[in-house]
Amino acid sequence: MKLELYLDLETTSTENDAGIWQIGALIVTKQNRKEFLIECVPDGDVSQRTIDWIYSSSDVAQEYESAINSGITQKKAIEEFCKWTKKFGMKQNRFDETVFQWGNFDVPIVGNKLDPKDYPWHYGSICDVRSASKFINQDIRPDSTHNALEDAIELHKCVEQLRRLVK
Repeated sequence: MKLELYLDLETTSTENDAGIWQIGALIVTKQNRKEFLIECVPDGDVSQRTIDWIYSSSDVAQEYESAINSGITQKKAIEEFCKWTKKFGMKQNRFDETVFQWGNFDVPIVGNKLDPKDYPWHYGSICDVRSASKFINQDIRPDSTHNALEDAIELHKCVEQLRRLVK
């Protein structure tokens, strides 16, 4: 079964050990389309610049405050995300699964917080959409709302647009 996972995180910095405060994902197969969103209390690197940016937008700040007040640990949120991916058929198969992320940012941040045996994806199934758009010389980027689920859905739209351009 071909399966595509579109992943987006909201974090407290741009470093690999950034704290995660929101995980959004979309799984698409020929038969299904499933959405995932969880907020959590971030645990990891915090950049004052990122926090200042978060609070510069009332909508993003409101979501960040909601995450902090959720009481869900970052570890629990990642565990729930991994369970969800397995529930919908991810089996670490690089030939039948593709994990899309906008840059090379989200997968390493989640990966740094997991034991490699617990990764929900195969390392060979990861696709960086930003690099793909640069490769074909098209400035395709998602309209970011900084809501992880909405951004994952926008990422899917970008991939579909890239597919149309390459045909």
